[in-house]
Amino acid sequence: MPVCTRRCLPDAFDTLGPDGPFAAQVPGFKPRQGQREMARKIEQVIASDSVLIAESGTGTGKTLAYVVPALLSGRKVIISTGTRNLQDQLFHRDIAQARRLLGRSVQCAMLKGRENYLCLHRLKQATAANDSSRARELQLLKDWAAATRSGDRAESSDVAEDSPVWMDVTSNADNCLGGECPDYERCFVNQARREALDADVLVVNHYLFFADLNLRMEGFAQLLPGADAVIFDEAHRLPETASDYFGSLISGNQIAELCHDTRDEELKERSGVEGLLLQGRRLEKLVRDMRLIFREKPGRFSWQACTGSEAFNDLLEQLENELGVYAGLLKEAAPRGEGLASCWRRAEEIQARLRDIAQDDAATIRWVELTRRSFLFRMTPMEVADSVRESLVASGKALVFTSATLTVGGTFDHFQQQMGLDSAQLAQWDSPFDYQKQSMLFIPENMPDPRDRGFVEAFSKLVKSVLQVTRGRAFVLFTSYRNMHEVEARLSGQLDYPLFVQGRMSRSHLLDAFRGEPNAVLFGTSSFWEGVDVQGEALSCVIIDKLPFESPGDPVLKARCTALEKQGVNPFMQYMVPRAVIALRQGAGRLIRDNQDKGLLVLADRRLKTTRYGDVFLRSLPPMRRVDDLAPVQAWFGA
Repeated sequence: MPVCTRRCLPDAFDTLGPDGPFAAQVPGFKPRQGQREMARKIEQVIASDSVLIAESGTGTGKTLAYVVPALLSGRKVIISTGTRNLQDQLFHRDIAQARRLLGRSVQCAMLKGRENYLCLHRLKQATAANDSSRARELQLLKDWAAATRSGDRAESSDVAEDSPVWMDVTSNADNCLGGECPDYERCFVNQARREALDADVLVVNHYLFFADLNLRMEGFAQLLPGADAVIFDEAHRLPETASDYFGSLISGNQIAELCHDTRDEELKERSGVEGLLLQGRRLEKLVRDMRLIFREKPGRFSWQACTGSEAFNDLLEQLENELGVYAGLLKEAAPRGEGLASCWRRAEEIQARLRDIAQDDAATIRWVELTRRSFLFRMTPMEVADSVRESLVASGKALVFTSATLTVGGTFDHFQQQMGLDSAQLAQWDSPFDYQKQSMLFIPENMPDPRDRGFVEAFSKLVKSVLQVTRGRAFVLFTSYRNMHEVEARLSGQLDYPLFVQGRMSRSHLLDAFRGEPNAVLFGTSSFWEGVDVQGEALSCVIIDKLPFESPGDPVLKARCTALEKQGVNPFMQYMVPRAVIALRQGAGRLIRDNQDKGLLVLADRRLKTTRYGDVFLRSLPPMRRVDDLAPVQAWFGA
């Protein structure tokens, strides 16, 4: 009798077809040609160790189009997603269902950054501190620790995801004791990594993937297991993620946490090193002083602008010197305990990063980010294409980059240039939705230029008029918090519908509240432009105030635009416009999420019609029926 080989199994194209297990067992599943073709293409790419960039329009079913070939491939595959929420959804829902329907004994695992897992050692320390204000939450976490298998904080429903207590009971690369930890054998992070090493299909997120890639480039042990193929979903986010992880940073919070942890370890170990605690207090004061000299509100500022201040330079020199003294004292204390040795290594690492950031380098951008209470010194590469090409493309692995928004004006040029993927295969599958019937694009006439002082008033009136027609059921998406709050103030008490505003509660609670209230309206900024899925009549309208150009004063954007100008490239058309197009496509993509949805997209920016670049935006949007007056909108919703 012949032995059945891999070739006897159905391929991904047939698996997702009318005779496959999904059509037979999943209620409402309908085979989609684009999904099947994409699955076949990804199957070929994995088998041939090729590189593919694939845009898959909303509704194509791209998740199953890459999950099915990954599970059928018989190879080790890493799937990287844009956010931890998408990671959870992919692992617990999509992969779990596909694995069950395929009947394959494929070992799957999910791995997140260490700060997402409960640290048993730090939980003990926090409990021993006897802080009455946190006693109830710590007891809930102790009870959960005894019951949980994974220690993944996303599974804890008793303690709010934004509770400050999580900072005390999770670890990071700086304060983890590693093999010297008394709870090392029971560590949830180590358990997750062991499962990751054994997995055939591993789900991570972009941040973890690039953190690991960066460590490998520097010669450290890799966090992620070796794999034959990597599939990146939400790949439009990769250029920014790569920029973060191929750069460097230190923050005031890092230094303050180092001083706090050193104090705890010194009180426990009693090293006897004279001046250690006093030096820690000096450093903490320096960190506070450094933030206080910046009278500006939170924001991003160029390094050159900051070093133009004598006060900044003086404090920076003091910080370098005092860190050196602190590291010397910690080196002396290190033999008294692993906790103190860990603090010494952290001090040395912060020192090294500060030296790197303070050093001028034409290939990097140095800048300062201010938060409400702290600061970050950051160094970002001018471009990441070479780093990605050398560390990822040159590995020879099969690579798939996919998203609903990778093209600008119908081409992949912008994404390819940013990521160094000049020789990748390209593929595009349009959305199966009938946008001409399901949607309408309203670009109102006679709106002021978004840069004019009268724009916010005119936009407020427009929002009110449109919401009366749609009976609420809308997202109003803003490019700035200032505009959002000003429009909210102007419309306060004038809307007949429940209004939810970003910042009043967590993102997940805000979405739950929106879905739970009929005819609700949600005001949101950047975090609601993507990764949000509301199907059905609850979301029948998306209103966007302006084209989402980045602030021209942003130090990273400014430096990159200057570099492009020196190369003879028009930075506005070749860099700023493509980035804004992708952001607009993401925002517009919130509207139609199902083939039964019906919705109105309102773009209030007149530049779509009055500038030569406006056509690039319009050509990049779905083929919606376009109107410039409210009357056809009223007729459409009335019908």
